[in-house]
Amino acid sequence: MSFVAHATVFAEQFDDGTEVRYVAGFNRLWRLTSSLAIFNSTSRRTLAKRARNPLMLALVLQTVAVSMVVQPGRSAADDARVQNVPPDWLERYEAALQSLQHTRLHIDVKVYFTGGPFDQETKVVDRVYDCVRDRGRWKIDKKQSETARINGVWRTLSVHQQDVGTEAGTVDVWVHPADDKWPEEFDIIARLLGEAPAAHTKADVRQHRGDLDSFAEIPRPTTFGKAGFIFGYVHFDGVSRLSTVLAESGTSATTSLASGGLLSRDVLVESRGKYGRHRVWFDPDVGFLPRRVEVEKFGSDIFGTGTVASLGPHGLRDSFWPDLPVERVDITIDDVQIEQTGGAFVITGFTYKLTRHHPQLVLATERTDVRVTNIDLNPVYGDTDFKITVPIPDGTPVHMRGVSQIAYEWRDGEVVKSLDQGAAKALSGQTFSAGEGAVWKVWLLVGATLIGALLVTAAIWSRRRSRSRTPSGL
Repeated sequence: MSFVAHATVFAEQFDDGTEVRYVAGFNRLWRLTSSLAIFNSTSRRTLAKRARNPLMLALVLQTVAVSMVVQPGRSAADDARVQNVPPDWLERYEAALQSLQHTRLHIDVKVYFTGGPFDQETKVVDRVYDCVRDRGRWKIDKKQSETARINGVWRTLSVHQQDVGTEAGTVDVWVHPADDKWPEEFDIIARLLGEAPAAHTKADVRQHRGDLDSFAEIPRPTTFGKAGFIFGYVHFDGVSRLSTVLAESGTSATTSLASGGLLSRDVLVESRGKYGRHRVWFDPDVGFLPRRVEVEKFGSDIFGTGTVASLGPHGLRDSFWPDLPVERVDITIDDVQIEQTGGAFVITGFTYKLTRHHPQLVLATERTDVRVTNIDLNPVYGDTDFKITVPIPDGTPVHMRGVSQIAYEWRDGEVVKSLDQGAAKALSGQTFSAGEGAVWKVWLLVGATLIGALLVTAAIWSRRRSRSRTPSGL
């Protein structure tokens, strides 16, 4: 069955979350539902209400008429398109991401919000990242300015964050600059191998920025949030790579491939599993990097560290998001820009749009624009590339994940166990020497040891001699 490539689309969203698209000229209703009969009762009642609109009624009648004469099934062209899909498309996508194993780059992120307290789209976050990576070693320097509502008062907050991960562990530093109301604050969270247990608690999973390549369970690219897409992650798909999401969904639901998606050579991959419904258009001309991603999540589908059903309400009056139950979440990644640098294809920009659907047709949308520049795929690493360089006062407390009995602090650019500094300085000024009479006591101990050794040796020799004089056979 073929469809018109360019046509006017009318979309209807039913109360139960079902969406039907009517296309002028031909329709997609047959493709989506196969028949009006499979609609549940709520959808049919809603459809009846919508059909009171003369234009919609005409389109619905056209849909039914066309669906009765068009036989479902795959044409020879469809079969040919499926056969043209390379069987190793997923491996090619993963291979394209390997070019970022060694890199230095800069990322600009701007976030806009519509809904809740904002009638019009309003910029709420300005964020920049400077990143250096050497496989399992990372350093991410983030500076952010955001609009926030605290106790009902609007404020602009700034934060400077450095996140370092090496084979020894991770250290995350948040610096909150001083202003007219608040002093400068430092938040330091660390996880060092040998100091903390390897297992993560549920709270750790929510907050910890780990390193998938070497020592931790939580992938460090998730630190970038939506910008993690350049490293192969779709934000809010738990902490799993896009390739993992598609592969795991394929094991529990039908995954269909079709060539000729939005662009003539794109490979469209569709999946449905615990992460929701995904549709991804991969471009074979640029190393099978994705050109577009569409995600729909409902109810028990994974969303971040929870599910869609767990998103609300929570009684958070200062949140931008409406404090209402969430029926569905839509994620769209498009306007993907891909450039070739250093012999490899790299994603250099995209737009991430997240929409929450609440009851009574209440919507809230967050749009994030990401741009990547200054990409170096063959960086020369310096002495401070994988060290915290933010000036931190000695003695600043450090929260060590998984350890509650021992206190830690920041000293001389490192995380160390806390000491009573006054007692340590007092001890450092003390000298220890042997007291009077100690010398003769030492010589007395040495002499007694020698005499004891001689007596034991003599006893052993005497016993062996007596045995040698005993007649054999007795």
